[in-house]
Amino acid sequence: MNLSDQLTDAIDAQNALTQAVADKMGQVGGSVGQFQGRVDQLANDIAAQMASTQAVAGKVGEIDGRVAQLSDDIAAQMASTQAVAGKVGEIDGRIEQFVKNWGIDGYTTLEVGAGKPFDSILAAWDSLIGKTLKADVLIKVADGVYTTTGFTLTNQPFAQRIRIEGNVGDPDACQIKFTPDANGASHGVIFDNVRNVVFSGFKLIGEVTDKNWTIRCLLIHLGSRVWSAPGSVQIEGGAIGLAVSSGAQYECKKLHISNTRQWGVLLGSGARAFLESLRLAGPGKDVKTTFPARLYDTESTQPPHGLGVMDTAQCWAFEAHITGYWHAAFVTRSSYLWCDLVKIERCEYGGYAAYGGVLWSYWSPAAPGRPERRPSVDHANVGFFADFGGKVIAIGAIAKHCRIGFHAGHHSLLYASASYASRCSTSYSSHAQSMVLANDVTLYDWDTDFTPPNSDVPGNGNAIIRYSNVYYHLPYD
Repeated sequence: MNLSDQLTDAIDAQNALTQAVADKMGQVGGSVGQFQGRVDQLANDIAAQMASTQAVAGKVGEIDGRVAQLSDDIAAQMASTQAVAGKVGEIDGRIEQFVKNWGIDGYTTLEVGAGKPFDSILAAWDSLIGKTLKADVLIKVADGVYTTTGFTLTNQPFAQRIRIEGNVGDPDACQIKFTPDANGASHGVIFDNVRNVVFSGFKLIGEVTDKNWTIRCLLIHLGSRVWSAPGSVQIEGGAIGLAVSSGAQYECKKLHISNTRQWGVLLGSGARAFLESLRLAGPGKDVKTTFPARLYDTESTQPPHGLGVMDTAQCWAFEAHITGYWHAAFVTRSSYLWCDLVKIERCEYGGYAAYGGVLWSYWSPAAPGRPERRPSVDHANVGFFADFGGKVIAIGAIAKHCRIGFHAGHHSLLYASASYASRCSTSYSSHAQSMVLANDVTLYDWDTDFTPPNSDVPGNGNAIIRYSNVYYHLPYD
């Protein structure tokens, strides 16, 4: 091989090598480009990761802020909760104080007297006004003498929870004396529109003088209902002892009233009273009292009266004992008085009914182990008297030492069967279109037995007496 061929082969080999290098370089360039792309992608990924990391960092910061805010909110809420708890405690305290001031949850005693929390019944009563009484309250009054111009117990819807008590066993030891106000009058104890109060253990003392005129000692008024323990109330003096009016009601067995100058007991305007074994002792039927014009419409002079029931009132006074009054038992104007076994002495009129009033007084016949008992009037002008449309039912009654024992006048009815008349000037009398029913009666020592004299024969102004089975005997006493 010549040199030219060798040189040509060398050049071809060099070109082939150059091409191979170029091919390798091309391959390397592709790898480098591919690597560069990967690097770029990685850079992009890193940038994205960094951005994400920054976003996360931002979120973490935001969360940190929110956590801090939440912590602050929780702290504020806890402070608010503590404040609320404090307010609740304050409210609880106020409620407890309210209950203490405005409610009675348990049995309570309010003491009245010298050195006691209250100096008067009225002060103790007023301390309960506006309170809810969920339990009973005793107003306990110590023995002593309490002076007052009078007081009114009212404004208490829970009155049925209240018991006012002095000395139940000895009311004379716990006295309420009424003294004059600026007008020279005193007004007594007044219950006004309160229901089912207990009032026991007192002696009420009034006066009838120029300087002190006690209008009444005890007034139950305007729908009130009051109960007193048997024998635990005494009343002395005053114009009226007990007054019950305007639909009110009072109950007291063995009530004692003395020396009143207008009425011992006066019921009116639909009132009711249960006064079993009532004792009324007046100053005397002929004692006159001048009632001053400063307190009444006009000045007048009047005798005292005992038990008066009028204007649709009703009274139960079984076994009452009444002495020393002008009218002993008086009922008028559509009222009712039940006074079985009443005992009346030294009065002008014993049992009197007029103007639609009805007086009932029955006897108790003898029974095994029980003697006979009868209502009676002794030493009176008229024993049992129905007048001006009144009705008296006096079955088995006794009239003794009377000018007229049993009398009806002016369209009235007197039912006196099985009755007794002893030492009466006239035993049975009927006048002015009235009727007396007198069957099975007994007469003792009389001047006139019946007038009109004949049974069922009109006389004395068309009046009638009906009698049969009349028994005549020696004086009863």
